[in-house]
Amino acid sequence: SLKEEISVSYYHVLIYMGDLERYHPDSKKVGSGHCKNARKCYMKAMQLIPANGRAHNQLAVLATSLEYVHIGVYHYCRSLMCEHPFHGSRMNLNQLFERLRDIGKRTEMDPLMPALGRAHCWETTTALYASLFTYTECHMQWSRNDRRSANLEKNKMCAEVAQLLDNESIPEQMVLMIIV
Repeated sequence: SLKEEISVSYYHVLIYMGDLERYHPDSKKVGSGHCKNARKCYMKAMQLIPANGRAHNQLAVLATSLEYVHIGVYHYCRSLMCEHPFHGSRMNLNQLFERLRDIGKRTEMDPLMPALGRAHCWETTTALYASLFTYTECHMQWSRNDRRSANLEKNKMCAEVAQLLDNESIPEQMVLMIIV
């Protein structure tokens, strides 16, 4: 219908306007007007067509460019769980994990941080993000009615989270916040 076509066109305009704001040199500064405007455009697009994952992907890109990694991971995962996922989010999320892994390796060599604290912090962070990614995979399989794969992913996620809890690496409340 004409109304749907207009909504889709407006959705794309909002995404592109957000991208233009995000590309502005000042947008890397937390609290800049360009950063806020980009976020507003992506949020409006997300509200207009919530089933499309692209707006979540763009919010993730914006968040990670501002060093809000946890928010970026959340939006990449949400992007993949939408009815119409933005498939580039999977690659973006993997690249983010690679960057985090590289940072972790550099942190391991930081002489100012005690060795035990470095290793524990890095292992916990990596395990937590891996569990969140597994949760996303499980949700995607379930939403596509692939129950067998979803159950395999669910079992993997439960084992990952159980290990984090057994090691007392993270508080139980944090796990509930992530999963809910």
